[in-house]
Amino acid sequence: MRDVEPAKMKRVPFTGIRRVLEKANALEAQGRRIVHFEVGQPDFDTPDNIKEAAKTALDQGVTAYSSNYGDIKLRRAIARKLEAMNGLKVDPAKEVMVTCGGEEAVAAALFALLEAGDEVLIADPSYIPYSSLTKIAQAEPVYVPLDEKNGYCFDLDAAEKAVTDKTRLLILCTPGNPTATLREALEAEGIPYSNDKDPILSRRYAVVTHYPFKGGCEICVLQSNCPKGQGQMEATSVVLPGYEHPQQM
Repeated sequence: MRDVEPAKMKRVPFTGIRRVLEKANALEAQGRRIVHFEVGQPDFDTPDNIKEAAKTALDQGVTAYSSNYGDIKLRRAIARKLEAMNGLKVDPAKEVMVTCGGEEAVAAALFALLEAGDEVLIADPSYIPYSSLTKIAQAEPVYVPLDEKNGYCFDLDAAEKAVTDKTRLLILCTPGNPTATLREALEAEGIPYSNDKDPILSRRYAVVTHYPFKGGCEICVLQSNCPKGQGQMEATSVVLPGYEHPQQM
């Protein structure tokens, strides 16, 4: 039989987490009681107000195609949130894009920014799609090991040693997935520079993360050396089980 699978897809194996999930689901279908330790599924239902809003939208016929950038009302709401909570003033018509979940947002950024042969610094262990999406973009993941001795926090010195002339991006997730480790806000300023070249993130890809921190307060980390309008991304701080929650870019 002729092999029709592209070479780049041969580099992307089916994830171990999903293999375990398939086996667990099969056992549950047989009536076995399973405690799931594979996918990160919240143990609570989608809030009632979210479900009611979805039902209302369906009843009102809100089912047609939207803008490729996302519904403008949602983008305006995101812009208001960014200004109120993150101190970022953005144009919802030109500087906000809504995607169906974080993985699509990451894919859009990687596919737009990477060329074949580029290198991407990724923590090890980390969220598996960072590596697989990098490979699909025909770039090369370069893994920065996380050490138990420093609490599995991302090692900026190790990352700097991994930088080469081919380094294009650094993917830094906080809290870490799957380690759940946090980076202090000011440590974002220590992101490594590529010798005499541009900073890895500067004018390419900045990450704004908004997450609950110790004691219930919230910290916003902004890679501020990315000029306005050149690739800022924010991860959602809302978990909606059963829905692909929007991400904003």
